[in-house]
Amino acid sequence: MKCSARSIGAITSFCMVLCCSLSAAHNLETVGTQSNWRPARLALMPGEPSTLKPRPEGLGPVVESVFVFKYQWPVGQVLHVCFLGGDEAIRQRVIAAAQPWFTAGASIMVDAGTQTSRTCVSHDTSEIRISFDEPGYWSYIGTQNRQQLIDQGLSTLNLEAFDSQPPDEPRFSGIVLHEFGHAIGFHHEHQSPGNECADTVDWGKLITYYHDHYGWDEAKTRYNLEPLAADRRAYDWSAFDPDSIMIYASNRQFLVEGTPDACIFHDNNALSSQDKTGLLKAYPVVADNALENNARAAMIDVILRRGVLAQDASTVKALSTQRDLLQRAYKRADAAHH
Repeated sequence: MKCSARSIGAITSFCMVLCCSLSAAHNLETVGTQSNWRPARLALMPGEPSTLKPRPEGLGPVVESVFVFKYQWPVGQVLHVCFLGGDEAIRQRVIAAAQPWFTAGASIMVDAGTQTSRTCVSHDTSEIRISFDEPGYWSYIGTQNRQQLIDQGLSTLNLEAFDSQPPDEPRFSGIVLHEFGHAIGFHHEHQSPGNECADTVDWGKLITYYHDHYGWDEAKTRYNLEPLAADRRAYDWSAFDPDSIMIYASNRQFLVEGTPDACIFHDNNALSSQDKTGLLKAYPVVADNALENNARAAMIDVILRRGVLAQDASTVKALSTQRDLLQRAYKRADAAHH
């Protein structure tokens, strides 16, 4: 899931799109029960309710995949990685598996240490903090809840039991790539507004299953699996990509009889061509990263000052975080240049 390329000249339309953003994207892929969650995590869970509404007729795709605008990192961002647990061998496996996101030619980069990995310290500000001891495989999306997670000393990405019982390849790499995709800012492909297969799902069976096995109510199940609102104020998306690393596999027992093969999805363990194209559009290589980030920060600041988002506290917080990160990135680049 990804966003469109935005040059300096396009920054106005980019930020004016953000000013009306009301939707959010979910990124939790849990295999545990609520009783296993730490109290601090329960108070600050990944994701937030999505605004679900019918897809407007005639709204066509323009880019590859789907990207969540308000949780985007700055252009040229270096994502520092640290670990909460796990030995050096498993840490290096995780970092190696994530590399395709950072070798596709986009402007976003990763720093996982030099010869050895980093161990997270108290209130670590590393952008990606990986744990292995919480329920499920999940990651917060991009900059989501950044400061609150730092203040609470919580991880931003979890790979349950990878340090003791890691999955075999290629699923190991597939899970790591999926969760790092969230960390960069991408959402689930099966929830793309471009997915027109939602009516092939037997929602009654699916809702019952998630209630019985995970304790989810109907709202949470639909929130995790239904297509997102077709709202380009919050997301950008492409033609549906069943080969995306960000998709969930279908389970035939939850599909209506006669579902066509095109609506039966499988887990993927490598980035698709659309994943890579969307990544380059989300984090383009531009002539001047500092100038690009400064322009984005200025436009977001205008939006926040106008107060049009006063009733949407989560978006105000997310955009404030993004503006501050953009300003810091600009100042660091400007200081280095001089």
